[in-house]
Amino acid sequence: RANATSPLSVEFLELVRRHLPPGGVYYFNSTSEGRVQKTAATIFPHAWRLAHLMVVGDTPIQPDLDRMRSQIEAYRLRGEPVLDMTRDDDRRTLDGLETSMRTELEGRAAILAQTSHLALITDDNMGTEWRLPPRYRLGD
Repeated sequence: RANATSPLSVEFLELVRRHLPPGGVYYFNSTSEGRVQKTAATIFPHAWRLAHLMVVGDTPIQPDLDRMRSQIEAYRLRGEPVLDMTRDDDRRTLDGLETSMRTELEGRAAILAQTSHLALITDDNMGTEWRLPPRYRLGD
């Protein structure tokens, strides 16, 4: 995991932003780390968090979970529905997915409010994602 924070820094995200095409969206794993989420939401004017994923861009991003549900209901594999909405188990599976997504979805303003006390990640202050257990630390 050496240099794992490099693509999470202000400098890297500014580089990504400069290279996004008009209307482009950048998705990446924040590993649920508040500093990562704050950095992304600070650099990009439009940001959403879905569980541990960040979705950022320069143009408005509007999640449409109703559309997602319709697309999943209509999805076919080899001509057969992946989920059969006449089956209770399949309906519960999709209901659970939708509920989870609705509770795990957070917009830019909420991200910035919840992370206001945290520092942005920069090339000069990169941290590690996880702390090492004491048995792996040298010189403690």
